[in-house]
Amino acid sequence: MGLYISGQREHSNSILSFSVENGGNLGDVVNAHPGWEILFGAPEQRGLALGLGGKTYAMDRIGGLVYNAEEPHHEYFHRPGLSSEALVIRREFLGDFLGEVLDAGSLRFEPELAANATFLENARQSYLALRGGLLENRGAKAVVESLVVDLLEQCGHDRKDVLRKISLSPSRLLLKELLAEIHARLDEDDLDLHELAGRLGVTRFHLIRVMKSVLGCTPYQYLRRLRLHRAERLLRATRLPITRIALDCGFADTSAFNKAFKSWKGVAPSRFRRG
Repeated sequence: MGLYISGQREHSNSILSFSVENGGNLGDVVNAHPGWEILFGAPEQRGLALGLGGKTYAMDRIGGLVYNAEEPHHEYFHRPGLSSEALVIRREFLGDFLGEVLDAGSLRFEPELAANATFLENARQSYLALRGGLLENRGAKAVVESLVVDLLEQCGHDRKDVLRKISLSPSRLLLKELLAEIHARLDEDDLDLHELAGRLGVTRFHLIRVMKSVLGCTPYQYLRRLRLHRAERLLRATRLPITRIALDCGFADTSAFNKAFKSWKGVAPSRFRRG
């Protein structure tokens, strides 16, 4: 057995999300593809490493890496059963979206950029939303635009200057801030839309209307689906107690989590984990 892509989705011709699994014991897989890549790390990925620019990064010790995927990079799988998760923002989309702001292919990231916990958490939740099919095409594009703006800001580009040059619409700007707020509150058991709208300088009604028009769901629906997809990933990839998963994913208690998960998957979390 060898390396295979266990899941790949293309979203609005702008971004690929995929999971690569190692069914054997491959030592070195060389990749290069046009676009910007965000590779996620996690403690359970012990044995998975990325070689880039003369350095090797152990993916179980960091939250993730960001790099221009046109540069050759090596994935090292030192034991079977490992998987890697990543987003690749397509070069064609970057060219259309950024226009004359910069040449997307010329940008070189410091891979450690993804050590920024706020950015990485936002990117990881966007990955879950995209992989889980929670976003319609317009929503997927809006999420990718948000990630690109965040990346440019992290690389030292002036945020206001970038937003002015790419002419991001007011609704897209609001959505960007809204998603970042929701992603940051994933482990909280309540979402106060009145408070959130006040922080963003709009009414609760406007907040809901913008999200429904672009993403096709309300903030509550999006948050609930995202929590369930995160819980599914933790049930598959870790041995964390179900009570811990419930609380980490923002459910008030195990009972609420069991009810929501069973309504979604048709089986209780414990049964799902056993397969």
